[in-house]
Amino acid sequence: EGKGQYDEGSYAKQTNNVLFLTLDVFKFEGTEVRLHPTFGSVDPTVEGDHLVWVDKILRAATADATVDHVVVQGHVPILGPVSTYRSSGLTLTEGENSELWQVLQSHGTNAGGKVRLYLSGEVHTTTTSLDAKSGIVQVAHGTLGDKDPSYIAFDVTDTGIIGTEYSIPTSRSGSGSVIYQVRRLRVVTCGRLRH
Repeated sequence: EGKGQYDEGSYAKQTNNVLFLTLDVFKFEGTEVRLHPTFGSVDPTVEGDHLVWVDKILRAATADATVDHVVVQGHVPILGPVSTYRSSGLTLTEGENSELWQVLQSHGTNAGGKVRLYLSGEVHTTTTSLDAKSGIVQVAHGTLGDKDPSYIAFDVTDTGIIGTEYSIPTSRSGSGSVIYQVRRLRVVTCGRLRH
């Protein structure tokens, strides 16, 4: 369920005891409107009615006994600094001082809410950051075609979420299964996944 212009980009979906809240963090009001000094007609932010909707979803999750954890996902990191690799380093406008982060903090586990994780991409490498005030862990993650692909597996219990990152070692020659990456063809070498 979205709100206004965010109907197709922001939504909430519960799977077992976890509510996933995926956010379209790119505000756009047309090419003629300059919203951001660097990015022009696009501003990486969540505000107004969109933010009210986020707060409503998080309040409902706190009241719902079938939800133990909330994972919020958005393309850009909020907390800094984060490591970057061949990335613009794009982050949410105003970062941890943004209205979105204030709302997420107010629903963090240390504040009596259920938000445990904020997952982002953009940076093509992995950085984890703990916000001690709210208890929320930000995981900025992603890989590019010229790096070994990686993924994070999450184990979910009634009381917590534990993430483990795995990397798939690749090489340009040798035998093994083929992994297709953007603009590159890579071959997985035989062996175990690195942790």
